[in-house]
Amino acid sequence: MSEATAFILGLAVLIGFWLYKSVRVVKAAEAGVVTTFGKPEKAVESGLIFIPFPLCDLIVFPTSKQELEFNTRILTKKDKGHSAVNVTVHLSLRFRYPTRMRPMELPLLLKTVKIINSLESEYLHSLFMEPVVDLVEDVCQEFDWERLYHDRKEFNTDIKDRLDNLLKNDRHNILVESQIRNVSILLTNLELPQELEAAISKPESASLEADAEAIKVRKVAAAKADAKRMDAQAEKERVDEVYSSILGKKHWTPAEGAAIRGIEGREEMAKGDGVYIVSDDLASGLAASIPIAHIMADAMKGPGKKK
Repeated sequence: MSEATAFILGLAVLIGFWLYKSVRVVKAAEAGVVTTFGKPEKAVESGLIFIPFPLCDLIVFPTSKQELEFNTRILTKKDKGHSAVNVTVHLSLRFRYPTRMRPMELPLLLKTVKIINSLESEYLHSLFMEPVVDLVEDVCQEFDWERLYHDRKEFNTDIKDRLDNLLKNDRHNILVESQIRNVSILLTNLELPQELEAAISKPESASLEADAEAIKVRKVAAAKADAKRMDAQAEKERVDEVYSSILGKKHWTPAEGAAIRGIEGREEMAKGDGVYIVSDDLASGLAASIPIAHIMADAMKGPGKKK
């Protein structure tokens, strides 16, 4: 093999390796952030992404609901009838990353990646452990161990109220700075010291265990409900965008909305180059059903379809 041939083969291998490292795929259930020398540059949706290696990198975030579990010891409230007790609490932090494909949210990933630069479980636990535990400790100061043991529903309600207040007013908390969405914290289980566990009757223990199991069931149901609400919200945003493109305005009367829904049930819209193409039947139906000028109905037809 001549030196020229060896050089060409070596160059081809290097180019192939460079292309392999530079072409990345963001899956359908993901969104990503392109970084240049570690600095966030732009948020990207699913698809084939070219990022020149080694100058750029891609950090991929899942669009699904995330959950982190924490176990820690917390001191309960001391009052006249109860001493302060160290209890072990099992906590669940649930959230999602700002990955919805809409102008107001996806760019927030650029802020998220400045705080969350790794999706490794150990890193995320260390990042969120302190704010989660601090919040739960504050709530725990209002509960003695017996009240906490018997009324976990109220405890979780207080956690939710305290969390809502924090998310609205404390911009410097990591839960706010990271731009994560749909944040919730839940007490999933509680362990008392052995001497207190032994003092609780077996029937009561069985009842409390049943309550804990019920919480787990409600937790699963809530996750499914959240996913359903997110899908419904995404569909509403899609419909709003379609209606706005048709009517040329952001708000419409109930009659206009009902007319579009009735026609949309019989028609499918095709999206090309970011513009909705409306069929002749749909455009004519809209002109007849709602008070839109015929010239707008013509404008709604695809290119070359105006009469």
